[in-house]
Formats: sequence, C-alpha cells, structure tokens
Amino acid sequence: MNPPTANPVLPADAPREDPSTVEALPAVPPAANPSDAGNPTAAAGRPATASPGSSSSAP
Repeated sequence: MNPPTANPVLPADAPREDPSTVEALPAVPPAANPSDAGNPTAAAGRPATASPGSSSSAP
C-alpha cells in the first residue's frame, strides 16, 4: 500500500503567506526614507538615487 500523499487541498509547494502582502510591505522606497535623508551611512547600502543638491545628478 502506498503511503499517504500531501494534503491535496494545500500542496507542499504552496506559499505559506499570501504573496500580495509580502510584496506590499516596502510601501516607501528605501532611498526615499526620510530618516536617512541626512545620514549617508544608513543609505550607503542602498541603490543611489539623485537627491536635491546631490553631485551625482550632473546633467
């Protein structure tokens, strides 16, 4: 006799969390976090974005 298979209602590869909630967590882009506006160390590991007065935004 074959061993019982995984629950047919919830396959083993089904996500445990709703993916829509996981994707919606970063509502504010990390580089736009106001708490990091004057802290270059906190934003050092984040993708660089041109901010007002930034020398990296050369024309």
